[in-house]
Amino acid sequence: SPLAAHPPLDAQPASVYRDDMGCSANLGSGDGVQGCVCHLDMADSADGGYTVADDVAECGQALVARTNVDFAHRGFLFLVVNALFINEAVFVPTIIADKRFFAREHGARAYSVLAWHLAWLVKLGLTAALKALFYTPCFYFLGQLRLDATAYLAAAFATGGMGFAGSAVAMLITTLMPGLGAATTAFGCAVLLYQNVCGFFLPIAAIPPYLLWLAWSSVFTYGYYAIINSQQLGTVMTGAGENVEDRLVFAFCFVLYAWCFLFHGVAYAITRAYSSHHATYLGPDGPRSAQTRRA
Repeated sequence: SPLAAHPPLDAQPASVYRDDMGCSANLGSGDGVQGCVCHLDMADSADGGYTVADDVAECGQALVARTNVDFAHRGFLFLVVNALFINEAVFVPTIIADKRFFAREHGARAYSVLAWHLAWLVKLGLTAALKALFYTPCFYFLGQLRLDATAYLAAAFATGGMGFAGSAVAMLITTLMPGLGAATTAFGCAVLLYQNVCGFFLPIAAIPPYLLWLAWSSVFTYGYYAIINSQQLGTVMTGAGENVEDRLVFAFCFVLYAWCFLFHGVAYAITRAYSSHHATYLGPDGPRSAQTRRA
């Protein structure tokens, strides 16, 4: 399963190859052959300089170099996903402040719950779209990621999705906890939980079965693996010639956005239930008008 272990990234392997494994020195990483990374100059064996220990040491150095590059890329992509989500913490105090005005207007029957949530949904959706448009090139080319249109598109979708997820979680938390201190603390706890179960620090295969639901409910999981899988080496083709990795990547993006809309839906339902009461209209003269009507 792609979620059981980290997939390889499009990093250049060490410039050593093992000729006796049938590998060519011109073989690049895009050819999908990952085991052929070691070669000791066989010319040294002519004068007795070649030993198995030397070959093992050369192979070890090459594999360590390749592994370090892979983990550096994974760490870089995790930091991108993490920053995109945490950046949405600014919406916690903003939504709480706006809810005070909404409560007043809604109590006066001037603003409906649906209209208020739709306005915020449009605002947060446009913000996510702008981040997908402008944030993606900032990290994609800086990190020297895979120069492929599909991989870049997947990264853009994941970028917008992580921004949208962060703001959706902020909306849900501020709905459950209207206090600024409690909501800010809860958002930080959500970040820590999502970070630890997404598969970067702790592989998903190592999570106990009874806690796997935490990994599948973490928006970090889908955003992180969408970008990671978009950088995989090689492709697996179906009989119809369809790229299996592409389908998997965009499936992660789809589920990521689905969680965002679910959070917004739950927040709307809670707000509607909490704000079901309206103020009583007292007339232009206040309490005196109400007394006149009763008389």
